[in-house]
Amino acid sequence: MKSTMNKGNRKLRILVPTDFSGHAVNAGAYAIQLFKHTVGEVILENVYQLPKENTGTLISINDLILHESEEKLRNEQSLLQKAKAKLTITLESKEGNPVNTIKQAVKKTHADLLVIGHNSKTDKFSSTFIGQPECWPTLLVPSAKITRPAKEVVLISSCVRNDLGPTKNFTELNERYNNSSHSLYFTKNSTVEDLKATITSLLRNKKKTGLIIFNTIKGDRLEQAIKEHQLDQVFYSHPSLLISNNEG
Repeated sequence: MKSTMNKGNRKLRILVPTDFSGHAVNAGAYAIQLFKHTVGEVILENVYQLPKENTGTLISINDLILHESEEKLRNEQSLLQKAKAKLTITLESKEGNPVNTIKQAVKKTHADLLVIGHNSKTDKFSSTFIGQPECWPTLLVPSAKITRPAKEVVLISSCVRNDLGPTKNFTELNERYNNSSHSLYFTKNSTVEDLKATITSLLRNKKKTGLIIFNTIKGDRLEQAIKEHQLDQVFYSHPSLLISNNEG
């Protein structure tokens, strides 16, 4: 996904798909706090599917479901507003396939960041976006228990650099965690097993560390490992930001 984050004076636009389970709105609040100085708009979107047996009914099932969707979106909007009172929150209710509809929304809204809340497991929906770097940057937030951004981060990169990509899209994160990040480099000679062991050890010893940033170069081994779901276990327990850069 081509990011336009912080391009000119435009604020960060975040797309948050929600199924009203509570995980999505929690993830949205987490993202708002993570990017509190640069976030400008949150698009809160619910995608619903109509029952096949609704044909021929006197009452429009579509209208009933749409009404319920819009009402629940307004409830979640009020919850997100507590994270940042003057934040613009746009509500979207659409019928369709959840994965395909959100993919289209990413492109149509020119979202800078896709935020997915999940129940400490990668279901079919979140799994799809983990495996498709064209939808990154994507922030994965497991469990409604995680409410505040970590004080320290783990930055995993496939090239030796301290920033989050040549486009400087994540300036706020770079500045905030400049002195409180732990950098790991996934080289050509590294194995996924060694990387996972190192991450586990680091998280065990650094209790304040929570956010894990995977900063990949398009088509490299780190991106490939994520696409093949070899690092899913890491996503189950900690918020993870997936970034894919087009240039090294």
